[in-house]
This record gives sequence, C-alpha cells and structure tokens, in this order.
Amino acid sequence: MTLFKPTLFINRMIAVHRGKHVYDEVFRPGINIIRGQNSSGKSTITDLLFYSLGGEISQWKNEAAMVDYMVAEVTLGATKVTLKRDIDKQKRPLEIYWGSYESSQNSVMEDWQKYPFQISESKESFSQVLFRAMGMPEVRGDNSVNITMHQIMRMIYVDQMTQVNKIIRFEQWDSALHRETIGNLLCGVYSNDLYLKQLEIDKKKKEFVKIEAKLKGIVMILGKAGQDINIAKLEIQLGETEAERKLQYDELEALKKQKDLGEYKEEEKEAVNQIREDLINNKSILSQLIDHRERLEFEIADSQQFLSVIKERLEALKASKTTRDALNDLTFDFCPVCLTEINDEDIENKCPLCKAKKEDDAEKKNILRMRQELEMQILESVTLINSREAELDKIGLQIPGLNSKINELSLKYESSKRDVSSQYDKDIEELIRRIGYLDRTLENLHERARLLELIDELVEKKADLNKDISRLQDEIETIKQELSSRKEIVYNEIANLTADLLKMDLDREAEFKFVDKVSFNFGDDDISVDGKSNFSASSMVYLKNSFHFAMFWASLKKEFLNYPRFIIFDNIEDKGMELERSHNFQRKIVELSESDEVEHQIIFATSMIAEELEDDKYTVGRFYTNDNKSLEFG
Repeated sequence: MTLFKPTLFINRMIAVHRGKHVYDEVFRPGINIIRGQNSSGKSTITDLLFYSLGGEISQWKNEAAMVDYMVAEVTLGATKVTLKRDIDKQKRPLEIYWGSYESSQNSVMEDWQKYPFQISESKESFSQVLFRAMGMPEVRGDNSVNITMHQIMRMIYVDQMTQVNKIIRFEQWDSALHRETIGNLLCGVYSNDLYLKQLEIDKKKKEFVKIEAKLKGIVMILGKAGQDINIAKLEIQLGETEAERKLQYDELEALKKQKDLGEYKEEEKEAVNQIREDLINNKSILSQLIDHRERLEFEIADSQQFLSVIKERLEALKASKTTRDALNDLTFDFCPVCLTEINDEDIENKCPLCKAKKEDDAEKKNILRMRQELEMQILESVTLINSREAELDKIGLQIPGLNSKINELSLKYESSKRDVSSQYDKDIEELIRRIGYLDRTLENLHERARLLELIDELVEKKADLNKDISRLQDEIETIKQELSSRKEIVYNEIANLTADLLKMDLDREAEFKFVDKVSFNFGDDDISVDGKSNFSASSMVYLKNSFHFAMFWASLKKEFLNYPRFIIFDNIEDKGMELERSHNFQRKIVELSESDEVEHQIIFATSMIAEELEDDKYTVGRFYTNDNKSLEFG
C-alpha cells in the first residue's frame, strides 16, 4: 500500500465512565461499518470519534454526556499516538502520549503532554501539534479567525444534524472565508500566505476606518473651539508665550533681590519644603528607571542569545531527522571495517550494521517529543523578550517626561526658596499670578500641539495603511492567479468523481443519471447538479454523501491534496432513503475502497447494512439495538 501525507487513521477508541470502559473497539484501515437499529447509539459513537480527534460538540446526547473522558490511539503520518480528552464544557484541552495505547498504560504523568484548544502567547494549541505530526500545512492566523482540528473535522465528518443542502458541518457565526479556507486547505490549493494576507487586509481596512473617524473627531473638536490647526502659527505662539514667561520670571528674581532677606513665613517654608521633596522624589524615580532600563537591556540580550542557541538546536534536530530518514533503508552486505560478508536473515527490526534491535517508532517519537519541547522553549523565550521590550519602551516614554518635570521643579525651587515676606508682596503675587496664567496658557498650547502632532501621525498612518491595502490587494490577486490552475484541476476532479457516483445511483433521480456538470462552492456552502440544487430529501442526502466521498476519493488519486485520507459518515441512509438505494451506495464505497492502493480509512454508520457486508472484516463491534445500545453503562 502507498502512504500519502497528510494521513490520520484511528486504531482504537475507548470511552470511560467512572473507571469502566463503556466502549472499547478497534478500527482498521479501509472499511469500518458501525451498524445498529435507529436510536441505538450509532451517532453517539461517531460524535465521540469527532470529539476525540479535536472536534467540538455544542450539545451532547444524554448517553455521551455520561462519559468522563475519551482515549483514542491514532496514526498520524506513520507514527502511533494516543490522545486523551475529558468530556465537559467546550474547548477542552487534549493530552498527547507519543506512542501506542498499550505502551501508554505503563507511562507516567510526565510522559503525557497537555495542549490547549486555542493557541496562546506561551503555548501551542493541540491543533498545531497534530497538524505538524500528520503532515498537514499549518494555518497561522489570529485567535478570532483560526483553522483548527475542529474546523478540519467539520469537513471530514458528514453528520445528520447539518442541513442536507450544506457541504460543511453547521456552526454558528461561521464565515465564507472560514469555509473557503477549510475547503481549499484540504484540496491542496490553500496558501497560508494568502490566508494571512486576507486576514491582514481585513484588519488594515478596519484600522483605516477607525483612524478616519478619529481624525474627523479631532478636527471637529478643534474647529468648534475656534482653534487654529496650523502648526506653524502654533509654534510661533508657543515661542512668544515661553519668552514672556521667562521675562516674568526674570522680573520676579530682580524684585526679590531688591528686598531685605527676612524670616520665612511658616506657609512659605512648607511650600518650599514640598517643592524640595517633590524634586528629590522625582530624581529618585528617574534613577530607578535608568537602573531598571539597564537591567532590562541586559536581560533582553541574554534571552536573545539563549533563543539563538535553542533555534540552532531545533535546526540540528530537523537535520538529524532528515539524515536518519535518508539512511533508514541503507543496508550493508559487507562490514565496512573488516570487509567480512554480513549474513543475518532476521534483519527486519534490527540495525543493518550492528544488529541491535530497533524499537518500533522509538526514534520518531523521541524526535517529535524533543521538537515539541524546543518549539515551546522558543515560544516562551519570544514571549518573554516581547514583554521585556514592551516594558523597555514604556520606560523610554517615561524618562523624558520625568526630566522635564525635574527641570521645572528645580526652577520653582530656586525661585521659591528666595521668596520672603516684605513690602513687595503685592508685586510678587501679581508676577506669580501672571506666571501661573502663562503656565496654563502654555499647557493648553502644548495640548493643542500634541493634538496637531497626533493629526499628522494619523494622516501619515492613514497614508501608510492605504499603501499597504493596495499592496496586499495586488499580492492577494497574484497568489490567487498562481493557485488557480491547480484549483481548477482538483475542483474538476472532485466534480467529475461526484458525477460518477451520481450515475452509479439507482434510477431514482433523472438528473443524476444524465448529469453533465456538478458545481460546488465552499464559501457559499452549496452543491448543484446542472444548475439545480433542490431535490427530494433522500436524493439531497445521496448528493451530499457523493460529494464528500468524491472529495475523499480525489485525495487517493492526487497526492498533493491535504485531505487526510480519512472520512466519517453518520447514518448514510438519512432522510428516508430506501433500503436498496442505501445498499447500492454501501457496495460502491466498499468496491472503490478495495480497488485502491493508497492507504485510507472509511468509517460509516448504517441501520440497514447490506447482507454481504455483515462480515468481521468490515464491521466494528456488535449490532446495536434499543435494548443493548452502543455504550454499555451496565
């Protein structure tokens, strides 16, 4: 069998309730049929499969809600991995053990790694880890628009609850961009660069609108106050006011020198002491900020050096894996030292040179574990550096303001300590009042200057945003054109395979027998046959199932598809489909599966299994009934 990547297969699934296995079944490559009467718990099993692999269930069925947690052994690419997930509220984390379920039974808590549902600044999400392990391209977006295992499983799991005229599993607040990105990712025509640029252009357009509104608000406020928004005139006014204030201060100093120095009034002493205390406090704060700045600069440099070392180790690990993969199948007929012929028939699980026994997948598991740890250290280091740089920027903004305040306090202190009671008090008070008025005027002028500077900054930022939006539009169009040829190939392949499956249907829908063109659109979430998208309920189910199987089938024909060669159908004869029609579809699925050489896995549930398929090589577990349901709580 040929292995395409990405691949995702389930080997075993266990549901646990109060320490007891209420469901424990083994799945195989190829066909896996879950069968039983209606309302016997088939959909409960497919829902639990969906959830165990990273899907989200908004409302559990009663029996499923009684389960404490799920365990699933899966194959990601060529590596066996065991997953564990509690059943509780939404967005539960996933625990990962890098090995088979059997080996996990002898593991300790430290052997399991827990990953959250959503990515954070300090932790990868479990979707990122699983994508990387199975060979799926990673989709890097922000938290508001993100492609996760849940989003991928929405396309792979064909459930009963979603409307039959919709392609993808229903989700509230879904968007066309989301659906189109999921579809294109699985079809191999996804570009992470395109996706990020689409997110970026949306963000910049929103920012552009906000800046435009802010500009209008500032200009309106200044206009209503009758204030000039000419920065040149404002600078002249500032210069004149500062010159007048200096003149008043000089006059005050000259007046003070003319009078005899006497005793300070008590209230004057308090004022001088308060200014002196403020001056000392501000100088102390400035000194502390400078010391803290120097410490931060040293810590950032140290963290950057550590990050550089970790990145080098990660690259070395990747190079090591590449070398191991290249040399994995290398065999020796003669010893490279003594040239003696090497004879050993039992060489399958041994090193071809030293004959030491190789553990199954041990190297791959260790490399995956080490890679996860290094990736986490990189993420934590980058987060720490960003935090320290942000703190450094904050300090950089505080220091100039403190210097200005210290200069102002020094000037006031020098003036105040010479201020004595005399016959000149009235003149002095008048000068002080005038200086206070000028100080307030300067404060208002500086505030206007800050607003005008902000206007200039916003105008410049608006121009930069406009330039970025134009550039992104051009880049998005270029990427779309590059992807269009491959997209046309795979979309035509899926459409043609869907048409082939429709023609294999029993003679129930005339349009299916003579179909000329199947059209679909992931963003619009619809499928049509020769322009028609409304058929009988059972025919809509057959059309939807045919489309999904065609997409899966195309992944076995085209290696570049990112569809993981794995599909789940919940009750394929939904909406009143007749027995013969369901049996015909089941037979076609089995026939196509058994004729293909690419490794794959198909899981489907049915309440009316075709007689010849009631065989252990196809079925999973027993036949479920209303008296003996799928979950055995006892």
